[in-house]
Amino acid sequence: VGSDRQLRGAILKILTAKSPQSLLSLTKVLKSTYRADKTKVDSILQRLEKENFITLQKTQITLS
Repeated sequence: VGSDRQLRGAILKILTAKSPQSLLSLTKVLKSTYRADKTKVDSILQRLEKENFITLQKTQITLS
C-alpha cells in the first residue's frame, strides 16, 4: 500500500499530465497502482484541497 506521500505525489503527477481528471478515473488508477482504498484517497484529496493544491468539484479534480 502506498504511503500518503506517495499518493499525494501520484495525484499531483497525474493532474499535471491531464487536468481536469474525473474522480472515478483517478481513484481507479490509485487503487490499481498503489492498492489505495477510496477512504484514504478521499482523505488525501481533501487535504490537498485544503492546502490549495487542487480544486475538487462534484466529479472533477483540477490543479489550483
